[in-house]
Amino acid sequence: SLLYKKYAEPLVKLTLVPIILGVCITSSGDYRFNLIGFAFASAGVVVTSFYQIWSGSMQSSLQCNALQLQFYSSILSALFIIPFVPIFDDWNIYSTGSIWYFHFTQENVAAILFTGLVAFLVNISIFLVIGKSSALTYNILGHSKTCFILVTDF
Repeated sequence: SLLYKKYAEPLVKLTLVPIILGVCITSSGDYRFNLIGFAFASAGVVVTSFYQIWSGSMQSSLQCNALQLQFYSSILSALFIIPFVPIFDDWNIYSTGSIWYFHFTQENVAAILFTGLVAFLVNISIFLVIGKSSALTYNILGHSKTCFILVTDF
């Protein structure tokens, strides 16, 4: 928030108290704390925060809707991920576990297409919520959804 000069009102900050208390209560009984896990979790929080604030800033500065922002950011995301594909995928043509030996059945293609559709809808919903409110509201909504799922045992 300091980098983008986005500050929340005191009453809005007050809504974070139950979430912070919940994190403290649930993590106080975790005896498997390690520094590597803490570093990855912290990095995830920082990157997610930048992404959410960036998407809200971009949507307001470009004066675009959620679909337009999705189109803009999907190109950037694809360009960003291309260099990592050879690192994380098995491209060895002689390895039976490589992507060259993937069997494209109807079920596999349907699962790939369905996963892409769900990812598209999730991204659109993120941009809609952040565009109409704020990144903080989106986080509160996400935590509320998680609490609802845990409480209802869904």
